[in-house]
Amino acid sequence: MRDLSLRDLEMAGGKFFDDSGREDPRYHLDNGFPSVAVMTLYHLPIVTAVQRLALPQHPRILDLGCGNGALLAHICAARPDCVPCGIEREPERLGYLAALFERHKGEWHVGDMFLSHAPWREQKRYAAALLMVGRLTEARAASVQHLLHRLRGQVDHVIGYAYPDWIARYGGFAELCAAAGLTPIPALGPADFVAPVRL
Repeated sequence: MRDLSLRDLEMAGGKFFDDSGREDPRYHLDNGFPSVAVMTLYHLPIVTAVQRLALPQHPRILDLGCGNGALLAHICAARPDCVPCGIEREPERLGYLAALFERHKGEWHVGDMFLSHAPWREQKRYAAALLMVGRLTEARAASVQHLLHRLRGQVDHVIGYAYPDWIARYGGFAELCAAAGLTPIPALGPADFVAPVRL
């Protein structure tokens, strides 16, 4: 698997379209970014973190709170054999998937990442899961424990990440992870806001 450049990610991001088939300039807003360039800058270290994992062929990668699938699309650009999987509680965000992924590629679920059983049915295993760490600080303790139990039992690697607003709120990525009950492995992280985490 080759390293991706920012240009590669920009090209992958260019696959977003609106219903008329034209490029949709709004898709980055769906993910809370002011521009495609900023989204790409923050996605690249997460893609790199996944690239550094010793993953099998055709790895199933689960994005917890996948939004419109942009991050998984960037990962698939680096690793075309991966099986993108995502759960998102706002179904309208999943409307971009047809523009991003080949027909029938991946598994997509509408639901709350803390409460939904859909991604975990039939004891499905995932090579990696992507988790915005701050989400754990917003949920009820019982819901967090339910999710962590699933992750421990059915996921080989968890990549934790956070964006500047969360890091500023807690004073650092390690501090945010501690508040969420996670332990980052910074030596394996490509940036100061993303790293594999121990649950």
